[in-house]
Amino acid sequence: MEGNNCIITSGTGSGKTESFLLPLFAQLAKEFSNWQAPQPATINTWWKEIADGGLTPTQIVNTSNFTLSDATRQRQHERRKAGVRALILYPMNALVEDQMSRLRKALDSDDTRNWLSTMQTATQFILEDTTAVHPLQVS
Repeated sequence: MEGNNCIITSGTGSGKTESFLLPLFAQLAKEFSNWQAPQPATINTWWKEIADGGLTPTQIVNTSNFTLSDATRQRQHERRKAGVRALILYPMNALVEDQMSRLRKALDSDDTRNWLSTMQTATQFILEDTTAVHPLQVS
């Protein structure tokens, strides 16, 4: 396709989803195969009491520009840029429900997790099903 857009129409069960997911998965695998391994993770203690190893307010917030300091970053051990790599939107709940089990089998199976663990890049796929039936749970 050389970067051109396309429209795919076909009957149910003919592989339309795979026609766009396989190139997407290939691009994701290509991207994360070049990531460096993360540094050893440190335990975030900024929120603890100072007596328990927590940080003072001036260690948490840079008072010159009122931004959070690096000590408060939750992903400070990672060397890759944070961000959403892919987002798949379906127009109807029925389509989401139909595809989610296939996506989980491909991206969240034991085999996939084992393969990702060999890469030493702390890579994982996160799948969320956010519909009226399964609203996003924010904690």
